[in-house]
Amino acid sequence: MNSIFKPLLLEEIAEWYMGNINEEDNQYKYKINLAGTKKKDIKLKAKDNQIIVSAKEKKYTINIPRTCEVSTIKANYADGMLRISIDKDKKHAPREILID
Repeated sequence: MNSIFKPLLLEEIAEWYMGNINEEDNQYKYKINLAGTKKKDIKLKAKDNQIIVSAKEKKYTINIPRTCEVSTIKANYADGMLRISIDKDKKHAPREILID
């Protein structure tokens, strides 16, 4: 493997390992492992369709779907795990279609 690609691959693996994403009917839920980080050292910022998480000297960027309502972002930090939830925009919610 060409060494020019190693940093990108390792960064992708680290990002995948450090957290996960769950999609539910009405919202997305993100979990990021920030074990050893104090709550006061964590900053969240929503910009465009991204959530930027700054923790100490590390920065994580979460791309969020355009179907989210950014104003509904909520975050909780406990036991080394940062949990972020974002409601889906209701106009993009699935709806049942009646068949005639």
